[in-house]
Amino acid sequence: ALDRHYVTHVRKPLDEIAMNDASQALVGLHDFASFAGPKAPHDALTMRNVETASTTRIGDSIEFKITANAFLHQQIRRIAGVLCDVGTGGSPVAVVGELLATAERGAASHVMPALGLCLENIAYERADECGLPAKSPVSTPANTVDTGIN
Repeated sequence: ALDRHYVTHVRKPLDEIAMNDASQALVGLHDFASFAGPKAPHDALTMRNVETASTTRIGDSIEFKITANAFLHQQIRRIAGVLCDVGTGGSPVAVVGELLATAERGAASHVMPALGLCLENIAYERADECGLPAKSPVSTPANTVDTGIN
């Protein structure tokens, strides 16, 4: 169909309420090492400040939105994978909090395909800023990522 390049199809029904409940554990300042992909430098700081996270149903689609000061390699794809597991009943809602508490690099192993991932906005406080300093991710303005899970 027309949206095949813009959404990820999941064959099982998804419980968006459970997914949204699980996503609330992401909000706040946390160590996201469990959601870091293999290309994230091993000496990189993995603390990130998530301002908002939500999962909503829009027709036949589920939309996951997250706003944070910075993201790690594959962080959003791994979060979406965990939320998808929660939505299908394969993992409990508490799994997100457990993974954050573990902070074991790559512990969130379900990586969703890049299809459906959409960077919506990058906001900088000053016009001359052009990226996130590698050693101080906690103080940067928010970025928003929208994942279309269908």
